[in-house]
Amino acid sequence: MLAMLFILASIIPGCTEEIIEGCTDDSAINFNENANEDDGSCENLSFFEAVSGCTDSAALNYDSTATEDDGSCEYSSEIDGDDDTGDGSGDSGDEEEQQTDSDGDGVPDDEDQCPGEDDNTDDDASGEPDCIENSS
Repeated sequence: MLAMLFILASIIPGCTEEIIEGCTDDSAINFNENANEDDGSCENLSFFEAVSGCTDSAALNYDSTATEDDGSCEYSSEIDGDDDTGDGSGDSGDEEEQQTDSDGDGVPDDEDQCPGEDDNTDDDASGEPDCIENSS
């Protein structure tokens, strides 16, 4: 009797379901709408991919789009003339002592007489930066 029921179940449509393996997660990029058994193959994309770069806003090469620091940050090498690292760079190796030069004129921001301008421009050779002379 049991054998007869099994034979009838396999003949009657809809009584047995074909197993279709695939990704059943509808948020995955490889979702298979026909799959009825998850095979672990689902692939999901991250909305935000890491952007490598310098994430220290005090560094000379700060990258505001970077989300992951890659160790490439560069700092002013002329801090106090000391070479505590022994590598001949003039760098003390202490990041807390590093100074920022936002306008790239070679003058650290905390000593800059002309923020945003080149302190070295002295067209009339007066010995005073043009930005100071022109501000009076």
